[in-house]
Amino acid sequence: MQLTLYGDESGTITLCNDPKFKFFYIGMISTEEQKKVKRVFRNAKKAYRKQYRPNRNLTKEFKGSEMSAHMKRFIFEQLINKTDIKFHFIVSDNHHLRKVLREKPHITFNFLIGRFLKRNCCEEYTHITLVLDNRNKSVDNLKDLDHYLSTELIATTNIRSINVLYVDSMQSDLVQIADVFNNLLYRYGNGKRIGESNKCTKEYDDNLATLKMLSNRIQYYLLFPRNNCDFEINY
Repeated sequence: MQLTLYGDESGTITLCNDPKFKFFYIGMISTEEQKKVKRVFRNAKKAYRKQYRPNRNLTKEFKGSEMSAHMKRFIFEQLINKTDIKFHFIVSDNHHLRKVLREKPHITFNFLIGRFLKRNCCEEYTHITLVLDNRNKSVDNLKDLDHYLSTELIATTNIRSINVLYVDSMQSDLVQIADVFNNLLYRYGNGKRIGESNKCTKEYDDNLATLKMLSNRIQYYLLFPRNNCDFEINY
């Protein structure tokens, strides 16, 4: 079977122990109805703008970090009611990573993707495609992840082919949706760790409610390190 994952990242892999840098997130989506998901996403943005923000210019990419909690919920409600979209995520806890992993973000990024696929996808799928934003900050070499996954997974699992594609998110609605989901995770995960004036804290309850709404569509996830990641799944 074939699985295509569209993904983006938030946060950073770092040696810094500031609470706002505690988690690194990789949010992903999958669907068998790519064209329908694109259409519903575009229509949801237009409908939201017409109802709530008539002066907003949507001719450029509308990043998840620019969306309010209310807009994210509106868009995701449309997507889960009208499409087969599924959500997946990885959360890595920087404060519990080995130092060498914190010093080498591109190695850690590759490792996390490989661990996620091994744990969740190797029994059911034989062909996997990853479509990622080409502005991904944790990628040192655009071929590096492809080579790592091919070596790691094809040699030891049922997966027969791995394909990693990098795209301009401005040209990919599905990667944009992954970005919105990723920002939802970021703001939820940081909601209790940053000062009260921060947007993550102010939106915490709303973002938690949205994650609860999505809970039946969250299919695969990885928390790392497995027994020491402090990310709370309260949904």
